[in-house]
Amino acid sequence: SIGAPRKVGEQELYDDGDGDVGAGRDDAYHGPPEPRGAVRVRLVSGHGWADLRGATTCAVITEAEALAVLARLGPDPLRNLPADRTRFVAGLLARKTPVAALLMDQKVIAGVGNVYRAEVLFRQQLDPWLPGKALSRGAAGLLWDDTAAVMSDGVRDGRIITTPAVYWDPGALLPAGEHAHYVYKREGLPCRVCAVPVAITELAGRKLYWCPGCQQPGK
Repeated sequence: SIGAPRKVGEQELYDDGDGDVGAGRDDAYHGPPEPRGAVRVRLVSGHGWADLRGATTCAVITEAEALAVLARLGPDPLRNLPADRTRFVAGLLARKTPVAALLMDQKVIAGVGNVYRAEVLFRQQLDPWLPGKALSRGAAGLLWDDTAAVMSDGVRDGRIITTPAVYWDPGALLPAGEHAHYVYKREGLPCRVCAVPVAITELAGRKLYWCPGCQQPGK
């Protein structure tokens, strides 16, 4: 699938005003580190790098082929235009498919991965198996708004954070990894809101994390 570009890793150069970029700075950019994890592609420039990890398929295609793929994508929450919101809501309300599956359908909404799927459904307290057409127009719109908000925050922060600061360590500017999410990869642990153990199942070919207490059937 292709979503909007995501910044993975980048460091800005330091210019001391004398033309010596990075001179005298311990944090000057010296190139990317060794690849970690399932890196499929690495893009490198003079001031940073970006790694693509874990993609099932990675291929070099022509501009025409890329445009054809992009034309099939649904609205992008990072662009978040009014027309995109309208298109998403209409697409959701027209389908009988569970909303958790629709969020992973790139024709319905572009760029939402498994973490965002689990987290926004929890934040909106939606039953993952609720058919799209069973949502109210207002609920569908709020789902778009929240998805756009947390994804924009992810671009700003350079990582996915869906919990507010009340769940973080006191005084922390950003949360530790174990405090960054409500339900993702927290199966068996008590829900941060209702204390019911977080559940895990498979939906749309991916692991789905959800709270049976906060996301009750038909809710």
